[in-house]
Amino acid sequence: MEWNEVKVIKLTEALIQEGINAIFIELIELRGGSEFSPFYRVLSPTELNEPLVIRDSKGRIIVENKNELNDAELGLIKYFNSKTVGDIVFNYWD
Repeated sequence: MEWNEVKVIKLTEALIQEGINAIFIELIELRGGSEFSPFYRVLSPTELNEPLVIRDSKGRIIVENKNELNDAELGLIKYFNSKTVGDIVFNYWD
């Protein structure tokens, strides 16, 4: 990892701890054709900034965005008031 990548990660961690939304950037090196692509899908800033579509059905949270979240994870979305896909992927409650 390059020094400037470490600075971006540290800045993002600091912003999240202060309650400021994360800033997502595009790293072309991580997109298709990289060593990650056979194993992982790297989300774009547009995907990470996608607003969550949440509804409450009889006390149960339902996220209408495509997801495979379990009930415990859905509960954390409500508890931490997550607003975007990026809030879930790069959560600060772990």
